[in-house]
Amino acid sequence: EAVAELRRAALLGDPFPLVLVDSAMPDADGFALAEQLRDEPGLAAGVVVMVGSADPRRDIERCPEVGAAGYVRKPLRKADLLRAVRAALDPTGAHAGPAADPAPAPDDGPPVPSLRVLLADDNPFNRKVATLKLTRDGHRVTAVGCGHDALAVSGREAFDVLFTDVQMPDMDGFELTAAVRERERGTGRRLPVVAMTAHAMKGDRERCLGAGMDDYVAKPVRDDDLRRALRNVAPAADAPAEPPGVGDDTVEFFTLPASASAALDETAVLARVGGNRDTLRELAGVFREDCAELLAEIDAAVTAGHAARVRAAAHTVKGMVGFFDARGATAAASDLERLGESGDLSAAAAAAETLAREVGGVSAALEPYCREADTVGVGR
Repeated sequence: EAVAELRRAALLGDPFPLVLVDSAMPDADGFALAEQLRDEPGLAAGVVVMVGSADPRRDIERCPEVGAAGYVRKPLRKADLLRAVRAALDPTGAHAGPAADPAPAPDDGPPVPSLRVLLADDNPFNRKVATLKLTRDGHRVTAVGCGHDALAVSGREAFDVLFTDVQMPDMDGFELTAAVRERERGTGRRLPVVAMTAHAMKGDRERCLGAGMDDYVAKPVRDDDLRRALRNVAPAADAPAEPPGVGDDTVEFFTLPASASAALDETAVLARVGGNRDTLRELAGVFREDCAELLAEIDAAVTAGHAARVRAAAHTVKGMVGFFDARGATAAASDLERLGESGDLSAAAAAAETLAREVGGVSAALEPYCREADTVGVGR
C-alpha cells in the first residue's frame, strides 16, 4: 500500500519528503520498503526514518545499509520523534533542531599525558584512523588486527590502556577482556580496557563494565571521545571521571548524503577528524591506496570462487566507506559481504562491479584531498 501511494504521489509531481517506516510488518517489512525506495529513483524525494522495537540493535545496524537516515525506538516519545524528523530533513543544521552527526564540542579538559596504547581492531582502515588520532595527541600506539594478537602482545609488553573493537572474528572484545582479567588474577595489576563499538545504546556501558571493561567509545571514533576515555581510565589524582560519550538510547541518526549523487558528506567527515583537514588528507591517501588493493582482492576472490575472502574484503571496504558516510558504497559492500557469508557467489561479479563503481564515486569526491596530500607531502 505504501509503494502504491508513493508512486501515485510521484506521478502527480508531489513526492513525499519524509517516510516513517515500521521496521516489522507482516507482508513486506520496513527494510524491504526502504530498499525499494533506495533503488527506485523518484519514488520518494525525501528520506526514510525507521521506527522499531523488536531488535533495536540489529535494526540500527541495518538502517544505513538500506538508506534510512534515522531510527526511532518504540514506544514513541514526542520529543524523540521531533528530533529524528528534524535531523533527517535538515541534516546540515541550517534550521532549528539538532544536526545529524554534529561537530563535537571542543574538549577543554586537562591534557592527557603520553600513554602506551594497545589497539586491537580487525579492520585495517579503522586501525589507521584510531592510530592517527592517538599518535597525533602524543601517544605511543601498538596496533594489532585480532584479539589473540592483542592478548599475546599485552602479555609480553606493558601498556597503559587497551582499546579493543567489540566485534572481531577470532576473539571479540569481551572475550579478550575476560582473558586479560583472568591473567591478571592475583597479580594486583589491571590494564584499563576501552571498548570501541559501532552503535552506542543504553545498556552498552553496563554490559562493558560487567565484562570487566572500563569505558567505551562509539564508532566512528572522534578525537574528543578518545581523549575523554583516556582521561577516564588514566585520570589525574584529583580529576573526577567523566561519563562516557553515549548516544541516546531511543534515537539514532545516520549522516547520509543529501542525494544519491553525493558520494560523501564533507561536513560530517571533517567533524569525525576534529575539523583537521591534514588528518582528512592523510586518510584520503590511505583510502585511495588500500581500497584499490581491496577491490583487486575481491575480483580475484570472486574469480576463484572463494566466498570467505569475498566476505572479509567486502567487510573491510564497508568499514572504510562507512567512515566517509558513503551511502551507496556502504550498501554495495554490505550486499557483497552477505553474498560471501551465504557462500553463493553467483551474483558476486555483478555486486563487485557495483561496489567498484560506488567506491569510484567516493574516490572522486576525495580526489581534491588526495591532490592536497600529494602537494604537501602528506599521506602515502
